[in-house]
Amino acid sequence: MTVRKPFRPHPDEHREERRHRIPFIAKVFMLIGMITVLYFLITYAVMPVLAMLTVS
Repeated sequence: MTVRKPFRPHPDEHREERRHRIPFIAKVFMLIGMITVLYFLITYAVMPVLAMLTVS
């Protein structure tokens, strides 16, 4: 019974810490993900465009 009580506030504290840590990790992953996705999209988008321009 007494062990369950302190367990409840722990998740709240961890959640607060996670909230502060999530944005930091999210920003890093978002930046890397956006750059990677944009790079692949641009690369695969420019290739066909260059091919079309070369054909014409």
